Amino acid sequence: MDSRTSDGIKRRELLIRSAHAAAGVGLTGLAGAVWVRPLAALAAPARVSTRPLVFVVRTETLTLDPHQNDFIYSQNAQRPVYEPLVDYAPDGKGGATIVPVLATDWRVSNDAKTYTFRLRPNVRFTDGTPFDAAAAKWNFDRLKAVNKGPAARLPAIDRVETLDRLTVRVHLRAPFAPFIQALAKAPYMISPAAQSRESGGDLAQRWLDTNAVGTGPFVVDSWVRGQQLTYARNPNYWRGWSGPHAERVTIRLVRESATQRLMLETGEADLADGIIITDADAMKKNSALVIEEHSTPAQIHVMLRMRGAMLDPKFREAMRAVFSYTSFVGGVLLNKGRVPNGPIAKGIWAHDPSLPQYRRELVRARQLIQEAAPSQRSFVLQTISPFFPYYPQLAQILQQNLAEVGISLTIEDRLDAAGFIGALTALERGPDMYGWAINPAYDDPHDILHRTYHSTSTPPTAQNFTFYRNPRLDELIDRGVSAADRASRQPFYNQAQRLLREDGPAIYCAQFFQIFGRRKPLQGFVWHPFLFNLPPDFYNLWVEA
Repeated sequence: MDSRTSDGIKRRELLIRSAHAAAGVGLTGLAGAVWVRPLAALAAPARVSTRPLVFVVRTETLTLDPHQNDFIYSQNAQRPVYEPLVDYAPDGKGGATIVPVLATDWRVSNDAKTYTFRLRPNVRFTDGTPFDAAAAKWNFDRLKAVNKGPAARLPAIDRVETLDRLTVRVHLRAPFAPFIQALAKAPYMISPAAQSRESGGDLAQRWLDTNAVGTGPFVVDSWVRGQQLTYARNPNYWRGWSGPHAERVTIRLVRESATQRLMLETGEADLADGIIITDADAMKKNSALVIEEHSTPAQIHVMLRMRGAMLDPKFREAMRAVFSYTSFVGGVLLNKGRVPNGPIAKGIWAHDPSLPQYRRELVRARQLIQEAAPSQRSFVLQTISPFFPYYPQLAQILQQNLAEVGISLTIEDRLDAAGFIGALTALERGPDMYGWAINPAYDDPHDILHRTYHSTSTPPTAQNFTFYRNPRLDELIDRGVSAADRASRQPFYNQAQRLLREDGPAIYCAQFFQIFGRRKPLQGFVWHPFLFNLPPDFYNLWVEA
């Protein structure tokens, strides 16, 4: 394969250069088999508090098994224990780059279908099992066999082979442009000794729901469901413990934003994920706190499930036309966000700025509803306000908007992720609509489009809980991800954005700011644009004494 970017760089060479830039190394010997070198460790000042680092979160993990679920609220709990082959690291400029973790180097074949990884030596899982090529292969194979959401982030893998004790090769069935970036999200490496806990052919899923055996910096100390998870240092962690690091970590479930704010102000918490916009300005005046506000490629949707009236494209278009976007963005988000223009948010490289922003068109909505003539006039919207605190106001705005066109909306707000997701797994039951926050786990539109809209991504495989199926969209997504470079991929994504604007199963309500609150003694926290969908770097977090 000898495809070139718009700058005339070969695809393979571009992948290598990108990886080298991420690792902070020079570009030499590009004509040969080039390996990516690891990032050097940085020293940090001492003076570490011995008390636990406390991170308060609004939503509890569904499972500790990273092969079953990798939503951010689950990965918050998984990431202290588990590690991927590569990871995103903040670049200090508001962006992030890929750096090696359990893989030290990798190379890509000329046809971009074969990836060879050299693995880090002298790494062991917390149960003493060596991390090696056999362990990496077992993880890829188990991820595929479990075949749940995390597996959908990766391309179709033909086979995985071990070349020697510390070299593993992954063969893809077709080129997949963001493969290295996707590995930052899945698979997290689990000790293959966990297979001894298998029960009834469940691939040890039941045991790994509540137990965790990884290579990461911490081990689970205790889990009190509905309250908190606590972690202790892994004394044999491969990076060692020189310099400042937290002794212990506590992830505490605190659903109420007001309580999270109080815990930060009193020093009971160090980091919070649920600070709301109306509190942020007042909290900025507190000299003991730091409030991080950033524009992100995260968008909030109301997803329309493909049954009843929602099967009619005209009715779905009416739902987009009836919603008052400016009431939500201006009145609720206080303009700390923007009205979207489609499924790919501003900030993602494939975003099409030529598309107009959505606006309310009440006359058009009435006309479309009249043409669709739905027999169904009452609908149920399900939200989960602990995850997105502005759901109640969004739901009320939509409820009032729909009432103006003679449609009633019942709002069901759930407090736990298990109940929320469980209600969506079958099309014949559950709500007619649901609130859904979408943010790419890595810098590529494929992560959003495939897992949300592709016909193969329906439960339990992935997150197409609307059960939307469109062969033309499937084709655009598939061709877009296998094209050689961004220039040749962009036309497919432009077409996909236009198709979803006209036919898609969603109201694109707002692109919103991300807010994190932390106390100033918390060190090592660096924001990057995918933090909405990736946990903090717990190893490098510490509380100053």
